[in-house]
Amino acid sequence: MLRMLTAALLANAAIHPTNAAAQAAPAAATSHDALALELAQLGQPTALFVEGVLMGYDLASMEQKPDADAAEVEKEFPGFMAKVQQRGRAELERLMTERAPGLHRQLADLYAANLTDPQMRDMMAFLRTPTGLKFVRSMMLSSSGANSAEDLKLTAEEVAAENRAAASETMKKLSGDEWLELMKFATSPAGQANRALAEKAQPLVATSMTAIMTEFTKRMEPITMDILESYIKAKAD
Repeated sequence: MLRMLTAALLANAAIHPTNAAAQAAPAAATSHDALALELAQLGQPTALFVEGVLMGYDLASMEQKPDADAAEVEKEFPGFMAKVQQRGRAELERLMTERAPGLHRQLADLYAANLTDPQMRDMMAFLRTPTGLKFVRSMMLSSSGANSAEDLKLTAEEVAAENRAAASETMKKLSGDEWLELMKFATSPAGQANRALAEKAQPLVATSMTAIMTEFTKRMEPITMDILESYIKAKAD
């Protein structure tokens, strides 16, 4: 599940703007915040964010075996599990779309507090290149970690592990020239700053995804009961 958030970590750094500079130029501070939000949205496109999560959900749905209770209900009402999965997918898509702006805002706050404007512009310049776009898409849609779709509590260490797995898989998809371009960015001041901020970003990502999946589980309880009641009613009629 967390693999689709890895690309957002690309835009990390560890240089704090001074308070004096912020007080001396409030207009520039507003521009700085806007730049941070743009960077968050570019590194974590909502459409890919949602698509990546749904890929994990679909794979988990195909591989997950129903427990004894669910199997009994399915036996009584054929098609029940498929209906739950269908409604669950729609609800998860709705939830992820709702939460994407909040995640962007959290990432933007992290970037604004730790990045200079030139660093953010350098990162966005790379993310807009064909290699950067390919890297983001591959990271967010990587198949690694897809079975984590049902995780309810995730740690920063698990996020880091998912990121490493996704990065390893992504690197295999790059051509020689793309790899060289990525390495050029990675060794640049902006790329080096990215690594410095990764440890701060990982707990944020873990907390965000844990909250999202907890809310999804909460929403699915009444949805499942509604589906079951509809089957019972249809059988009674």
